[in-house]
Amino acid sequence: MQDPRTLSKFLKAVGAQFVCEVCRRSTWTMAQPDSGLAVALPIQKDMVSDVASVVPAYLLICRHCGNMRFHAMAMVEPESFAASQRAAAVLSRVSERGRG
Repeated sequence: MQDPRTLSKFLKAVGAQFVCEVCRRSTWTMAQPDSGLAVALPIQKDMVSDVASVVPAYLLICRHCGNMRFHAMAMVEPESFAASQRAAAVLSRVSERGRG
């Protein structure tokens, strides 16, 4: 589950700026932090979506102007990301066997 404190701690550690690039305010909120849902950006090749290819990410939204900012979970939570990638690989193999 995405924890705003984990992202905040990571961003401070790497010296990230908390100012919105669009409106220059610091009014960020995290999208769906308590829902147990994660944002996953699809990776597309030749305009065909492959749902198995995604980049899990934290999504921050500026409450003033609506600008969206993404941070890859692989960088913020490397241990959690590695575990989820292993699980996704197993599910992918099971899915492929079902098609064959």
